[in-house]
Amino acid sequence: MPSETAIDSDTDLRRLAALHGLGLLQRGEEPVAAGDATAAADPAFDDIVQLAAAGCDAPAALFTVLGRQWLHFRGRLGLAVAAVPREGSFCAAALAQAPATLLVVPDAQADPRFAGQPLLSEGYRFYAGAVVHGPDGQALGTVCVMDTRPRDLSPLQTRVLQALARQAMALLQQRQQALQLQQTRARHEADMADLQVLQGALMDRERRLDRLGAQVPGVLYQYHLRADGSTGMPYASQGIVELFGLRADQVIRDASPLLTRLHADDVERVTNSIAASARDLTLWDSEYRICVPGRAVRWVHGRSQPERLADGSTLWHGFITDVSERKHAEQQLRERDTVLLQAQRLARMGSWRWRSAERRSEWSDETCRLFGVDPAQNIVADEDFMRFVHPEDANRVMQVHLDALAGRGAYDVQYRAVRKDGAMLVLHARAELTRDPDTGEPQAMVGTLLDVTERVATERELERHRDDLERLVEERTHELIAARDLSERASRAKGEFLSSMSHELRTPMNAILGFSQLLQLDRSLDARSAGFVHEILRAGHHLLDLINDVLDLARIESGKLSLSPEALPLADLVHEAQALVQPLAQQREVQLGPVPPAGLVVRADRLRLKQVLLNLLSNAVKYNRAGGTVRVEAVEHDLFTVRIRVLDTGIGIAAAHLPQLFQPFSRVGGAVAEGTGIGLSISHRLVAMMGGRIGVNSQPGVGSEFWVDLPGDHLADPPPPLQPAGPGAALAPQGPDAGDALAGSPAPPPPARRARVLYVEDNPANLKLLEQIVQRHVRVELLLAPSGGLGLDLARSHRPDLLLLDIHLPDIDGFQVLARLRADPRTQGIPVVAITAQAMTDDVKRVLAAGFDDYIAKPLQVPRVDALLAQLADRLAQAAADVNADDSADDSAGAPAS
Repeated sequence: MPSETAIDSDTDLRRLAALHGLGLLQRGEEPVAAGDATAAADPAFDDIVQLAAAGCDAPAALFTVLGRQWLHFRGRLGLAVAAVPREGSFCAAALAQAPATLLVVPDAQADPRFAGQPLLSEGYRFYAGAVVHGPDGQALGTVCVMDTRPRDLSPLQTRVLQALARQAMALLQQRQQALQLQQTRARHEADMADLQVLQGALMDRERRLDRLGAQVPGVLYQYHLRADGSTGMPYASQGIVELFGLRADQVIRDASPLLTRLHADDVERVTNSIAASARDLTLWDSEYRICVPGRAVRWVHGRSQPERLADGSTLWHGFITDVSERKHAEQQLRERDTVLLQAQRLARMGSWRWRSAERRSEWSDETCRLFGVDPAQNIVADEDFMRFVHPEDANRVMQVHLDALAGRGAYDVQYRAVRKDGAMLVLHARAELTRDPDTGEPQAMVGTLLDVTERVATERELERHRDDLERLVEERTHELIAARDLSERASRAKGEFLSSMSHELRTPMNAILGFSQLLQLDRSLDARSAGFVHEILRAGHHLLDLINDVLDLARIESGKLSLSPEALPLADLVHEAQALVQPLAQQREVQLGPVPPAGLVVRADRLRLKQVLLNLLSNAVKYNRAGGTVRVEAVEHDLFTVRIRVLDTGIGIAAAHLPQLFQPFSRVGGAVAEGTGIGLSISHRLVAMMGGRIGVNSQPGVGSEFWVDLPGDHLADPPPPLQPAGPGAALAPQGPDAGDALAGSPAPPPPARRARVLYVEDNPANLKLLEQIVQRHVRVELLLAPSGGLGLDLARSHRPDLLLLDIHLPDIDGFQVLARLRADPRTQGIPVVAITAQAMTDDVKRVLAAGFDDYIAKPLQVPRVDALLAQLADRLAQAAADVNADDSADDSAGAPAS
């Protein structure tokens, strides 16, 4: 029996590898127990062994493969076992006799080579096997037949067996191809699966990259510079749209559109930096401007790392981000630094920063200039700084520094410094200290340094002059006090003069106008005399108006006119003024327009605003034409102002005359209308004193518009109705027009006695005038007293129903007379009316404040006095009637019933 060593070990290893590759022998299949029939045969090889058995007329046939230790049957017929030990097997002998491909053993029992053949125990003595080679020519096994009787093969059977061996070889080749195809398919499927996994991973990575890129400001990108000089951007995040106005797919193959977005001044610098980075494979880092149509120019910062590819091209990986805000902030910071440096230079103020850990300071340019140090040497150690401090101030500066570090005080010190060139100056240093938030230890100090050399010198110079200045101020103060006293005396004298002039001018006018009015009431005068009286009255009233206006103007100019501003309903005040001007308008055939709508309220002095309105309305009537109109309008000019407009259809005013219109004694183009010529001047000044403005718009031949702007206001809640304050409350209505109140009243019943009136007056003409007026009232008797003392005596003895009291008396003035009357129980209830030529506003206020029940201004208005006397007589008559009625009722009550 041949030994195992007859088979070359290398050949054996190659065969085993081929068997494993063809699937004819599985790894781990050996050892298999002898006679093990569990191993399944291959159906394809079963067909071959059946053909072999049939063609060779044998009861058993096998397709065997030679393993390391076993002979495996992959096709079998006539045997139950699947393998037998390799040692001493027919197959091993057949493969060992190469290059022969056929082994025929006629009788194994007679052949000593096969004395240990395992199949002999099965009764098989004949064996014939053809060697089967694999696709690579390696001998793998045999196709063999066996018989229990000794025999031989015929030539035909030999050819059949060899043909079947070749058929097995072809089958193995097909198996190998099938296996290879299957392996290829499996590898392809595995590759496809790997590719899908890779593609999924790539897509997932791209999605993650896109999500990350969307969160990163700017653009994440790859930039490819090919060997031929063309460029592309294989990857760009979505930020490229916002930054460059381009989509990623527009620059994948050609990145040249990006260059069109570069600012013209930056193109060359950027392209040169890219070329240098590609040449040296250095980091590309650049800031440049981009210009996208329709957008503002923006600054961007690009940074990327290059790598050289195998084809010689260069690929950068990096980012580009918008840095416009930073560049803008840097520009603003540079501008502020420039302004700060300029401001420090102009103010001669430097700045410095001291660091505790380094014990040195960093000086600004201006600080270096102050000390005469080169700005390039602006880092100064503490000991070097102290050399600049004057020796006499060094300890104080050091102590302030230590106190600030210890928290005992602020760093605020003024000291002398010696410049590097030897010049001395005075500096004022302030600083704030910063501390470590955890430990509280001092970290740094930031401060300013101000050159106060000139200021200190100036202060010293001012200190030298201070005593002289105080002396001069004291002398000047004495002079000003003396001037003030003189001015106050002059002012008082002017006020007294105005009051005296008012009295002295009005007193003779009282007699002139009073007797003229009495003459006018005399029905016995002929027409010629009545005309003379009318002219006297007209001239007298004109003279009185002139006196009033001149005194008003003088008081305004002297500052003696006081106002009492209050909230006034404008419509009511205009209605009152129109009512007073209505007779003049009817006389001149001028129609007055409607009153402005209610609701507008102005803040002004009632008396003075009424004076202004009367002046404007009377002028509008005087300078109008027959059949013309005058209307008053009022509107809210703005949020705080009400505008009053007086419009007329008169002669108008030429533009050349408008500038002089509000000057005293000015007339409109020489107009001959009556008036004093100072009414508009007074109105102008009164409106200004009330916080307003007055102006005019006019067109000759068309008319004029005078407007007044006054502060607007709101009315307060109305006060409760006033009750009569005393006996004088029942007297005539106050004001110059009250005389018309009783016109047309029915005659009262005759009183039980005549009303007694006491008139205290020192002027004989005025006494005579009032005597003539009272003679016309049969129900009134008159008592006269030429002095205050006599007036008091008559008042106590006769107890008059009304006392008319002149203010200026030769012995005691009217205020003293009134005070004594009110102090005496016998006379304190007598109504007292002041008769005064001092009819200025302040004078009237003083009269009423003193306790007079009313006042009548001189010159006397006869209708006003008539009304007062008639009302007094009616009151007495009514009182007598009430007494009689009470008596009658008493008599009726006491009479017996009938």
